[in-house]
Amino acid sequence: MRWTARKALKHVLDRDEFHVQKVNGEAFVGNRPGLNIATRLARLETKLFRQQGKMTVQAKALKEVREEVRCLQIPSEGYKRVRSRFLSNFNRHVRNKFDHWNRNIITVGNIAAHQCDARVDAMLYMTPGPGRPRRTDPDTFKDLYGLQPEIASKISE
Repeated sequence: MRWTARKALKHVLDRDEFHVQKVNGEAFVGNRPGLNIATRLARLETKLFRQQGKMTVQAKALKEVREEVRCLQIPSEGYKRVRSRFLSNFNRHVRNKFDHWNRNIITVGNIAAHQCDARVDAMLYMTPGPGRPRRTDPDTFKDLYGLQPEIASKISE
């Protein structure tokens, strides 16, 4: 084996195909095609490292978007009931149209507007919304529900 290695080295040295090149701060010895492969490999490793960093950032952003969507889905039914109540009240007070159907909608909307919902209320302490600052009185929340908003926000249905 040593003899084969010596013979190969002698052949390379005799033909001036012996090259030394630094790749990523390390010296590589070989012929031109081998050094090209080493250089290309180093570039690909750098590119892979950058892509992994981008993927980490994107994964974090995706997690935040999913959490935001989850938060938006929680109050949607109650909010729809409250908005439907508003429309039925408009029918009752402005258009003078009030029937059993609108009365039921107002009743359901009143329940939705006045019932406690710890998960939805906890969201008011977590993130501000458009035109709505984040609440800064968690002691009120704790007195009402018996736990901190951060804990209540993790409650699932």
